Amino acid sequence: MQKSPHSAGRFISEPRPRAKAHPVMHDKQNERDTRELRIDKVGVRACRFPIQIRDKAHSIQNTIATIGMSWICPKIQSTHMSRFIEVLHAHAAWCM
Repeated sequence: MQKSPHSAGRFISEPRPRAKAHPVMHDKQNERDTRELRIDKVGVRACRFPIQIRDKAHSIQNTIATIGMSWICPKIQSTHMSRFIEVLHAHAAWCM
């Protein structure tokens, strides 16, 4: 704080610096793809997923599966890769 020559001896505070505005992140995924590359197949390889299996004695054994999932893309459709993992979680119960 400083004394201002025009403030009759009162203290005035310095103006606070403005907070810098964060730049807006560009959403590349919503842009039109002008390259027109055809993608025939998409997938996830070597996904490690904890599972339980029954052995010959019908005891449950814990292990980790290494899973690959893919989807053949029709020309007019696309997929969200996160859905692969959602499907895996949804069907994990019947893997036992």
